[in-house]
Amino acid sequence: MKTIIQRIALIAILAMSACTDSALKAEYIESYSTWINTLEANFVRYKDADWAKAEIDFTYYSDTEFEKYKDVLTDAEKAKIDNLTGRYYGILAKHKLIEAKVGLKSILNKAQGAYEELQK
Repeated sequence: MKTIIQRIALIAILAMSACTDSALKAEYIESYSTWINTLEANFVRYKDADWAKAEIDFTYYSDTEFEKYKDVLTDAEKAKIDNLTGRYYGILAKHKLIEAKVGLKSILNKAQGAYEELQK
């Protein structure tokens, strides 16, 4: 009788542990998704310090947290994470293009000023 109770207790503990892991995995994916959505909505206002923090956060989600769950993720969950990671790279590319555009405008303004001065 004692052995049966011990086995039931062990099964219950293992089941609770599995549920906890599953809940933590779902929380990770949801948190990553929320972070990407926030980044996407606000990235145009980000300063250098914001991008430095975003890089740290991205490494946390895409590497540190992913490593914890990679062996228990379903194919659908892996696809979701890959999509979120791809969205980050897309947002980063947009940011870099905006920076390049601003830099190009500055160069053109300087060139125009030099041209105007040479015309005098």
